[in-house]
Amino acid sequence: MLLDRVNECAQIDRLLASAARGLSSVLVMRGEPGVGKTALLGYAVDSAAGFDVARLAGIESETELGFAALHQLLLPFLSDLDAIPGPQQQALATAFGLRGGGPPDALHACAASRTAVLDASACGAAASACSTSGTGSWWQR
Repeated sequence: MLLDRVNECAQIDRLLASAARGLSSVLVMRGEPGVGKTALLGYAVDSAAGFDVARLAGIESETELGFAALHQLLLPFLSDLDAIPGPQQQALATAFGLRGGGPPDALHACAASRTAVLDASACGAAASACSTSGTGSWWQR
């Protein structure tokens, strides 16, 4: 247990218990640098026994790369790209530079991402843990 983080750890435990019962949730941790967000994220990952966990990290060098965080999240599932419906598949493949074409349709890329994550989690519980490094929130830029 993290020192003085009983309430936050209990909230993470409740979220994971709900997810194990098939209820999806999102937990956003916000705060100034150094307040313990990464430690709480580590607690969540360590507590996610029985889950397939995808851990992502936003880094400054990828700020100009569109879809960089999404690529990190879906990289383990790209072998199943052909299972995604046509327009969604094209948008995601274009976003990740796997196929040529104009700018990817953001709505189709979003739908494809949702499809890929849902398909992957159909085999069991899944969780993703995302954090940014440094003092900036690199995915928001």
